[in-house]
Formats: sequence, structure tokens, C-alpha cells
Amino acid sequence: AVTPDATPAFASRTYSTVQAAWTGTGGNKCWLKMNLGATREANSATDTGLDAAGWFFQFNRQQGYVNDGVNRIPNTPWINPINETSDWVIGFDPCNKLLGGTWRIPTQTEWNAFLTAPVAQGGVASGYLSDAYASTLKLHAGGNLSGGDGSLQNVGTYAYFWSSGQNSSNTAGSFRFGTNGSYPVNATKNFAYALRCIQD
Repeated sequence: AVTPDATPAFASRTYSTVQAAWTGTGGNKCWLKMNLGATREANSATDTGLDAAGWFFQFNRQQGYVNDGVNRIPNTPWINPINETSDWVIGFDPCNKLLGGTWRIPTQTEWNAFLTAPVAQGGVASGYLSDAYASTLKLHAGGNLSGGDGSLQNVGTYAYFWSSGQNSSNTAGSFRFGTNGSYPVNATKNFAYALRCIQD
């Protein structure tokens, strides 16, 4: 388990980890088995607990947010739009800031390898939310925060995770896992998605 340093707004956490078993990029590395900021692993594919959802992050920002469906913490002005030509730089990477060492946000290539890996290897094989939860990473539909105002969306329906790579000045690579399948999404950077961390 890995214990990150405390951040100003949130208490420290202890995380369970898992060694990836699929072939391809990222398949021989250690990943978090729970969302960054979560205090426990999800109990089901549609777990709606805030303690399993963890923290949500806008792209290339190190500030994490929680939202109970009514209140967003911290309730600071929402950054909208985000328009900058940059991947997620290591200096703003919450995985690296909180876990230290060689921890970081996965690349689009690493997420794609997981997405297309056979279920027998612990991947998703572009399957459904049930496959994502049954995978090595035990993903669940923790939802996301909207790009417009940071309100809570899609809890129990979809899981969204950022990669570290941008696709344009206002969009970046993310990955969606849901009841209608799992696939890459070119998302606007002002949305706040969950993070899974990977260790080199």
C-alpha cells in the first residue's frame, strides 16, 4: 500500500495497488486498484459511494474536488474554459504530487492497452461496465464533474478517467467505461474526471 502526503484540502489516504497482467504498454506495471482520493475499493460496478469515487480533477490541474451531489469542495471558481497547449505536466500531476517517486497519470497508449487487453489477462477488451469492474483495475461508475460548473454527473452509470495526453488546446484523451461499452473519449479539459495512477 502507498500512503501519500496530506494535501491542504484533503486528508491523506492509503491505497491498494495491483500488478498489471496484460500485454502491451503499461501491462507490466503497478497501478492503483482504487481511484486517487478514495478511501476504499468499489464494492460493485455501480457503487455510488463518495468514499469510492475519490477526487475529480480538471485536466492539467493539481486541485482535487469532491462533490456530494449538492456541494462541491472546495467551492472555488470553476475554471471554464481551459485552453492551453500542454499535456499534463509532471509538476501538476496529482499522482506524482501525492504518491511521489515514479507515480504518474497513465498515457493514452497505456489506457488503450488496458482497454483492448483480453478479460483473461485482466483487461476490458472494450467491454461493458461489468467487465471494467471485473478487470484487474476494478473500475466502477464513480461519475464525473461537469465542465460547466463542476456539478456531479453520471454516478452509477459511467466511469471517466483522464490520460496524461492532450489532443488539442482545449481537449484531452480520456476513457469512458459504461453500460454501452468502453472506449476513448476526446473530452474538453474543463471537465473533472477521476484518476488512476501508474508507477514506472
